[in-house]
Amino acid sequence: MKRLISVMLSVFIIMSCLIFSASAVESKMKLTGEVYPTYLSVGMSFSIKGTITSDTEITSVTVGVYRKSTGNKEYERIEAPNSKTYSISSADPHITFGALSEDNYVYRVTASDKNVKNKVLLEKDFVVGFPNGTVGDKMSDVKWTNIIDISEHQSAVNGVRIDWDVLAKNLDAIILRVGYRGKDTHTLAKDSLFEDFYKKANDRGIPIGVYFYSIALNEEEAIEEAEFVIDILKKNDCKLSMPVYIDIEDDKQWPVGRTMLTKIADAFCKRMLEENYFPGIYSGSYMARDSINMSALADYTFWLADYNSTVIYPGSYEMRQYTKNGTVNGINSAVDRNICYKNLIEYIKKNNYNTHGTSNTASYTELDRYISMVPDTLGIYTKVTADAVDSALKKAKAVDRNLKKDKQATIDTAAQNLKKALLALVVSGGFERAVNSVTELDDVNQKIYGIPKNTDVNKISDYITLTVMLILNTQISQAVKFQTQPLYISK
Repeated sequence: MKRLISVMLSVFIIMSCLIFSASAVESKMKLTGEVYPTYLSVGMSFSIKGTITSDTEITSVTVGVYRKSTGNKEYERIEAPNSKTYSISSADPHITFGALSEDNYVYRVTASDKNVKNKVLLEKDFVVGFPNGTVGDKMSDVKWTNIIDISEHQSAVNGVRIDWDVLAKNLDAIILRVGYRGKDTHTLAKDSLFEDFYKKANDRGIPIGVYFYSIALNEEEAIEEAEFVIDILKKNDCKLSMPVYIDIEDDKQWPVGRTMLTKIADAFCKRMLEENYFPGIYSGSYMARDSINMSALADYTFWLADYNSTVIYPGSYEMRQYTKNGTVNGINSAVDRNICYKNLIEYIKKNNYNTHGTSNTASYTELDRYISMVPDTLGIYTKVTADAVDSALKKAKAVDRNLKKDKQATIDTAAQNLKKALLALVVSGGFERAVNSVTELDDVNQKIYGIPKNTDVNKISDYITLTVMLILNTQISQAVKFQTQPLYISK
């Protein structure tokens, strides 16, 4: 009996081993000679290649492109070779890379044979959207190797000593941090040494640019940061020869996504352009490549941070920060060093950028605010008020954009006239809705009731004070821009 049990146990063990051995058969399927995309400009075609081989019949092959953020299928080709080899080129005509929009994608090849199902043979990320041309194409080539960027971290408190006279002899340009948004407080702060550094660099004729360390999470915060920078530059009568950069690198910004991060950079730069400062973006290779749509920002200069011997970022850039451990005569500590490849100084001067921030330059902020409030069409408003706005707008746009401060009154007058015309325009809608009513201003609820059809516009303007108008400025702007029902009108 014992002998029988022993034999049966041996047979069981042998059979188990055979079964386990069979189930553990590994597929010898593999992909060789693969060619796949990494970075493509929009509209750029690409040919995929590679050969799949196996020791058994390949029953299925799936070649596909998927949007990385959602996993959604863009293109997918499924074939059944039923042979021991398959060429990826057979799927190439069905994968149209040139039709892909700007975004991050995944290129994946999976296959099955008689031993394994859906084996991933290749999975690679790639990006569509890097521009073929940027603003840098309009600039002449240079190679300035002596550019540093510094902040309050290069302070005496940290044991840093700066001999500005020596430093000035060894620099092509300097980029100063003008401010930052606090990581914990999320509030805006000026770099404590900006004004001191600016004065010492400017007194010695060093070309100056500035950057702001951003942690903006939306467009509104980006504009807030831009306004903060503009205010500091104007208060300090800053004369800049280099760009004004938004520094996008903080890990708190990664989660907002590629679309929003691109909008953040664009909002900051657009606001700078409105004040005639030439804007730029600073970011590292990975963030610029994967989290910002740089093709949408090709009108702004790009300052790349990449410390690798071979640059990872595949797009265009005008300046590169290549180390944080650089040295330069005049500073006794390590500093960030940069190479500039395009003549930013010449481009800025030639295009008259960075010229409206000085104390001798008139301000156009108020005028531009009211110009932006004028609706695209005035046809829905009464003719008298529409004609008044049209006339005031033409005069506002005709104001010379290079006036000095002694001519500020000319700009202010144009702004005030357009403001009054806009106010009358907004109120005019009520003329058709409150015939023979009594004019009444409700200060608490900020509403105007019962504007009569024949009301004197000038009396309304006198009645509604400047203070009230400023309080309602946002609402008035919205009503005019979107041409909604007239504001504050009630029967």
